[in-house]
Amino acid sequence: MKSFIPIGVAITLLSLMVYGVAQQTIRLGANNPQIQMAEDAAANLARGDSPSSVILKNNIDMAASLAPYMIVYDNSGKVLDSSVELDGGIPTIPKGVLESVRDGHEARLTWQPDVGVRSAVVVVRSTNPQGFILVGRSIREVEILEDKIGLDVFVGWVITMAATLGAVLLFGYPRKFGKS
Repeated sequence: MKSFIPIGVAITLLSLMVYGVAQQTIRLGANNPQIQMAEDAAANLARGDSPSSVILKNNIDMAASLAPYMIVYDNSGKVLDSSVELDGGIPTIPKGVLESVRDGHEARLTWQPDVGVRSAVVVVRSTNPQGFILVGRSIREVEILEDKIGLDVFVGWVITMAATLGAVLLFGYPRKFGKS
């Protein structure tokens, strides 16, 4: 039975690695199409388009919809235009997010403005006029997929552990490599 412990540890670590890679791949993919939408809006503003012309024209209920949404801010963080609402108003992004992109970098984050309301958000800097563009969309379906993958990996881990334990008990485990 002692010989099963290192094998069980290896199986557990590999299962955790598989889940971690799958979860991160899915979550990072949730930033699409927001990256493209935010960069395009910033380029359009730089060409002189107005905030209302680059904003998505529909009004998205952040708590209910899976559709992408957009908020355009001025340089001080004041909302210039928005296509999203939450509880009848425009949700407030923490000021630190806007400050983190002030130097021209972009921010990619998970935003939870209310319990059960989570979005994959991309924020980029606009240079003309000075300001910020936030594009986001719900990650509800992403989180459902992450849970499904977590369950699949767990079931695979249980089956692999049971089969490996059975094989070790049935066939034994060599004490030294190359000997049986």
